[in-house]
Amino acid sequence: MPLTIYRGLGTKEEVLKSLDTAISPIATYVDWQRSDPTGIGSERYPGVFINDLRTDRVQLLGDIWKNNYVVALVGFVWGEEVDGEGNPKDLGTTLNTFITAVKTAVLADISRNSNAYDTDIEVIVTDAGSKYPQGEFIMTLAILFYSAV
Repeated sequence: MPLTIYRGLGTKEEVLKSLDTAISPIATYVDWQRSDPTGIGSERYPGVFINDLRTDRVQLLGDIWKNNYVVALVGFVWGEEVDGEGNPKDLGTTLNTFITAVKTAVLADISRNSNAYDTDIEVIVTDAGSKYPQGEFIMTLAILFYSAV
């Protein structure tokens, strides 16, 4: 009888590694388990922190578990950039451009390199002004994967 490999059978670590791999090409700085870019110089902008928030597990069979994994991506940009003509960019535009790039990278592979069954963006919250020239966002992801432990 042939062995069947199911999409979505993975581990938390494999899912997080695939997120890191997807985001790294568009972010200057990627770190884990942080929520505030205090102490990070502007040369490391734009950046993303990957934070795991919660895992809800339901046992389906004797050794198969359904995992609903919630991850928060905390992104930050520096607003004092200039466009091709030397004009300063609007912080909101810079932030939205980076959010779009992160969304595109995350949704390009919803199976997280075949380690997850699905990836959804639940909510995006932005702050483009209270810490000017720094803009931040929090993108909450719901990732569904199955595990054998």
